Amino acid sequence: MSNAHTASLAKDLHLVGSQFNQAPTYYQIPFIIFGRPVTMLTKQCGAGYTLPTMLLIFGAASLASDFVTSFKQLVACRVIVGAAEAGFLPS
Repeated sequence: MSNAHTASLAKDLHLVGSQFNQAPTYYQIPFIIFGRPVTMLTKQCGAGYTLPTMLLIFGAASLASDFVTSFKQLVACRVIVGAAEAGFLPS
């Protein structure tokens, strides 16, 4: 996010006020909420299924974040990235 801000993310998406600062917050919420359930799912199903799935979702959402054109799309990508990374939170 910092590099994107330096490369005129706020200007390109016409962010106003504290919208740029809200984007990391929208990432943290699903990261914290889904951390424990995804870890439990990993223990039940095995890492061979959940880790590749999380990596594919993370990759797709990260790629999609390159094509966002509005604040809502940025938030959607950040929420999906946060949820996909939640399984890597140490429990």
